[in-house]
Amino acid sequence: MSTAITTNQEKGQLAAREVRHRLGVRREDRIRNFRDIGLAELPLQFYAGSELWCHVVMGAAETTSWPK
Repeated sequence: MSTAITTNQEKGQLAAREVRHRLGVRREDRIRNFRDIGLAELPLQFYAGSELWCHVVMGAAETTSWPK
C-alpha cells in the first residue's frame, strides 16, 4: 500500500511530515492492539485487581510488539 501526501510546506519538510505521520500510525496500531488484547475491558471490580490487569495487558502488548 502506498500513501500520497499533498502539502504546501517549504522544500525539505516533507520527510519530517512523513515521519510524523508514520509515528501517528504506529501509535494508533499500538492502541488498537491494547484494546484487542484486553485493555478495553476491566474484568475485576476492585482497583488493585484492575491495576494488575492493566500491567498484564501491557506486558502482553510489549511481547507482541517485539520484532520478529
